[in-house]
Amino acid sequence: KELGELNAFNNKIIKLPLSLGALSHLKEVNFAANKLMQLPDEVVRRWKRIEVLSLYDNRLVKLAPIGHMRRLRELRLYNNNLPEMPAIADGALPKLEVLEIHRNRIEAVPPAYFRATPSLKRLTLGKNQLYGIGGDIFKCKKLESLQLEENALITLPDRLGELEALQSLFVQA
Repeated sequence: KELGELNAFNNKIIKLPLSLGALSHLKEVNFAANKLMQLPDEVVRRWKRIEVLSLYDNRLVKLAPIGHMRRLRELRLYNNNLPEMPAIADGALPKLEVLEIHRNRIEAVPPAYFRATPSLKRLTLGKNQLYGIGGDIFKCKKLESLQLEENALITLPDRLGELEALQSLFVQA
């Protein structure tokens, strides 16, 4: 129950055992490159100390809400089948610096989504099905890198110029 790091990278795991929910001291979890289709609430509900969560290269179509993971700094969800952004619900991710969620099927970013991620430095949303990114991206005052390549973007947010820390913007059809 005191386990702090769980790394099960590059296996063929299809389903997470519910007993992982008892591991409330986890700080880093890596189930990347497996065959997971969902991240159930019963498993992650008590994961409040998580700082790094890597679930990329799976088959994810559903994620439990993650707003209770207030210590989360890095979230890697790329190359899955997610139809929407991870649900933050009534929580916030005040320490999230890296969100890599490219190569999914996301069509929209919910309004006010980025108000819950004020510390975001790197956001990769490329290779989704986005028509827009959401007008509140300007709330991420620390954002340094924004990748939006290969989406169906019609416009960029009007206040994009307010991102004073932005060093890299990649937008390509």
